Amino acid sequence: MMDWKRKTQLIVVFCCNCVLFNFLFGVSFLRAETMSDMKYLVSFNTKRSACMAKVNDFPVIDNLTYASGTISTGFNITSFVENGENSIEIRMGSIDPNDKNTLYLDSMCQLTITKDTANSSQEVTSLILSVDKKGNIKASSSSNYDGLLNEGRVDESQSAESKEQDLYRVGRKITLSGLPTWAWVHATPVSENDLPKIRSAYKEVWSVMKSRDVNMLKKLTVISSKEMGVAEGVSADTIFESYDLPEKVLDKNLSLIDLELEPYKLITYCNGRVFRFWRGIYQISPLKFQDSDGDFPYSYNPYFSIIDGKVVIVR
Repeated sequence: MMDWKRKTQLIVVFCCNCVLFNFLFGVSFLRAETMSDMKYLVSFNTKRSACMAKVNDFPVIDNLTYASGTISTGFNITSFVENGENSIEIRMGSIDPNDKNTLYLDSMCQLTITKDTANSSQEVTSLILSVDKKGNIKASSSSNYDGLLNEGRVDESQSAESKEQDLYRVGRKITLSGLPTWAWVHATPVSENDLPKIRSAYKEVWSVMKSRDVNMLKKLTVISSKEMGVAEGVSADTIFESYDLPEKVLDKNLSLIDLELEPYKLITYCNGRVFRFWRGIYQISPLKFQDSDGDFPYSYNPYFSIIDGKVVIVR
């Protein structure tokens, strides 16, 4: 069982246009570089529970740092999904993993995906976890539980990871369409044999950050910035400039810590086509800045793919 530190905060209601909190602004070679007028959007609502959500294994959102266990947020997952089959899941448990009495009869976790244009919004699917009268978590309120059209049947099988986290898992497959072909879609699935060049890619990014070379960093992330720009309907430059990375790299009050990859594990997404090194439940990156107090106020968490034999940043 894992013990999660929670900050005491009020109910938080917020909205994000891009996805994945501390997850970067990647890059990818688009077949079409026109701005997208169609988006797949997610709404994530929780009440008095610990909850996290994944899309194609990407950990897109969680409420684990909120003591109330209650949040409402929305974001754009367009650049993290592909035409055809995609996977989604949510996990829910008691607010305090060491106190089962902090799971209540009104505890709830809901992930809803919609297909949106400027003039319309159509619900694609909804996964809902709630608590029955006996205190058991259930998923029966999810849309079309047995599956219908573009929704697969709800899957309540528990993974080793969800058991370790002491969270109840529910997932399903969904079929999406109308998306650009992102660079990672046709990437080569990663294997253990690729570890040397993955480490080299991390060392290159670390070296660029260490030298505070924002222009080279912009080149390394060009695929991601382009694709995220298409998904968000803005330019690649806007994406690159809208995140904290250039600012943090140039901040002389911050220093990049030495790169140590040994404690980190390679984790994969999208059936092995996207990957990165991580550690812990919060998937901490090895690319971290330290301030004068010894704290780590910022980390860079790029996602990589192997395209034409080269390891490149894609998100």
